Amino acid sequence: MTDKASAESAVYGQLMREFFTREDGLPADDVRVVTVDAADRVWALTRSGVASLDGKRWRAFDLPREMIDPQGLGAAEIQGLAAVGETIWVAAIGGLCRLSGDRFAAVADGPPGPFTLLRACQGRLIAAGPDRISVFDGSNWQEIGYPQAFVAGSDDRHGGPKGLAAVNDALLDGDGVLWVATESGLWGWDGSAWSGHVPAREHTGPPARGISALALDGAGTLWVGTNDGMGLFARRGWWEQVKGEDGLPYETVWCITPAPDGAIWVGFPIGCARLREGEWDYFANMRWLPNDEVRSIAVRADGSAWVATRRGVSRIYEQPMTLQQKASHFEERIQKRHYRMGFVADCHLDRAGDLGSWVYEATDNDGLWTALYVGAECYRYAVTGEQEARARARTSVYAMLDLEAKTPIPGFPARALVKKGEPRVRKSGGEWHDSEDGQWEWKGDTSSDEIDGHFFAYALYYDLVADDAEKKDLRGICRRIMDHIIEHGYLLVDLDGQQTMWGVWAPELLNGRWEAQRGLNSLEVLSYLKTTYHVTDDEKYQEHYLKLAYDHHYALNTLYQKLVYPGHVNHSDDELAIIAYDPLLRYEADPWLRAVYLASLERTWRIERPEHSPFQNYIYGAVTGKFCDVEESLAALRGIPWETVHWGMKNSHRADLAEDVRMGRFAERQATTVIKPHECGMLKWNGNPYRLDDGGSGRGEDDGAYFLLPYWMGRYYGFIKEL
Repeated sequence: MTDKASAESAVYGQLMREFFTREDGLPADDVRVVTVDAADRVWALTRSGVASLDGKRWRAFDLPREMIDPQGLGAAEIQGLAAVGETIWVAAIGGLCRLSGDRFAAVADGPPGPFTLLRACQGRLIAAGPDRISVFDGSNWQEIGYPQAFVAGSDDRHGGPKGLAAVNDALLDGDGVLWVATESGLWGWDGSAWSGHVPAREHTGPPARGISALALDGAGTLWVGTNDGMGLFARRGWWEQVKGEDGLPYETVWCITPAPDGAIWVGFPIGCARLREGEWDYFANMRWLPNDEVRSIAVRADGSAWVATRRGVSRIYEQPMTLQQKASHFEERIQKRHYRMGFVADCHLDRAGDLGSWVYEATDNDGLWTALYVGAECYRYAVTGEQEARARARTSVYAMLDLEAKTPIPGFPARALVKKGEPRVRKSGGEWHDSEDGQWEWKGDTSSDEIDGHFFAYALYYDLVADDAEKKDLRGICRRIMDHIIEHGYLLVDLDGQQTMWGVWAPELLNGRWEAQRGLNSLEVLSYLKTTYHVTDDEKYQEHYLKLAYDHHYALNTLYQKLVYPGHVNHSDDELAIIAYDPLLRYEADPWLRAVYLASLERTWRIERPEHSPFQNYIYGAVTGKFCDVEESLAALRGIPWETVHWGMKNSHRADLAEDVRMGRFAERQATTVIKPHECGMLKWNGNPYRLDDGGSGRGEDDGAYFLLPYWMGRYYGFIKEL
């Protein structure tokens, strides 16, 4: 547990990405190699040619036809790209080419093609062919023949010909030793002889075969990539292994690139990763890469990684910013694509990932998601006094009031509301009805989730924002909802006169067959009643509250509201519970009841704590006055993705994540530890942060209020201090 009551939110690096394809000037989307020259220019070798980045577009260069297609077959073969200083070299089937001015020209005195590898290292050029490796020091070529032992079949992930010596990588170390990675093992040329290098003890180094990548870091340590993890090779033959248990996300390594800031980037057949200051970050799927097959990684002086894949180049970088700047970005996103008559929810994308193809989506939980936004704007207004925040909170809270006003049942809020003929809106499936005036459609079968959201938002708006007229309106809505629930025997009753599927708080059910929902629903209705009593000062609601709390032991029911046994862990219920705890514990002063509720929250938070949810943490800290992992919460807010498109994210292949023997609530595979926000599927605070794979298709975008609410709450309570 941290011993700090607040965390300082200084400038940090927000992870971003940018894709480049043929539409941006690349000769082809199939990119084989990327490199950075001494002038910090990025170069790419594609299936169809070579290009350099010029601003936001790529400039393609013509290559001599006699070099790339010497037999005139019309099928150009370009096999390697390397930058020695500011000199750009290309390996083709007909030999080497070098950039001279704005044109590539054939190198007359270079080794003949074909090549399996072209590599720059220590200011020299290394060119590997089928039967020898050549090293150019700027003046002379040194040709070194291979020992028969490592002439074996090669793979062709870099586009090289098959059936040649399988040289996957090569480099020169500070002592002048030439290291060569082959399918037959790691070999070293000391200037006079080849020697094979295997670990002194089998378990301390890479396997003797299947060496795929080499890199030399600033300390002179040789990083060795293999098909079974990585090895670190220091002088005197000392090996250390890096495997999944050490944090390596995937154990089949294809490329390794040291970065100027000391980070190490590693590419895999599925994604890539960065090791920096002892911490691994994994990047894969469409959130980060246009294709998961990573062939090559280059890193510029600013630390940005340029990743070559089968479908283009991804630039992964960190943008310096503050959390308040991130909050402004999320606010802007909501206003552009998620703010519909004050309602805030996800939007649908007609074309995957295309933010220009959005349509509003009226969902099952418009009331709940809008409530989270109302909460965020209430806290924002309380912190900043900005009238914009007040206006947005007011518009959204009155949109929530409309959910009840447009149904024919006093005190019954709809799930969602759509105006007849409203443009650019898509309705989710379910039970839709016309309003009495025929101008609206409203969605029924309202759940307890929605009622939780209503009371959470009304309580915050009443306490932090409302003027006298608005307080009167809030008193009215709280009365009507609570009276409806009380008059129907603590049930939410729909247009058909039947209870909704989840609108159940009746003692005979919660203390009977509804055992699984007993703790949560007891907590919910106590919170509703306490909030209604707080805003109305009507003893009727306090009497009902005390009757449920004592006579029907709802207070004691809350003690074990968080279910933990397999098959019943419900992360959506966890979110509902925390927004019920918040007003209940802010308004309850009775020492006995407060002690029970605090015991309930303490147990809940200790179970939730490993998830590092700032929403859970800040409410816990606010109502208990205890430390609440503010540093972990700050890290979680920083880790929330900048882009909130619902891309599919897969992690079940990873070697660093242990899989839980238990399945999740929806029979999903899950890890035993929480997956970082930028590595998992798009989650609000109701999602499963242990879930390994998420089936998102890129056809939706989250609104981002799940970031704004804990951020402004943290600011309000002093858990976050912006510098």
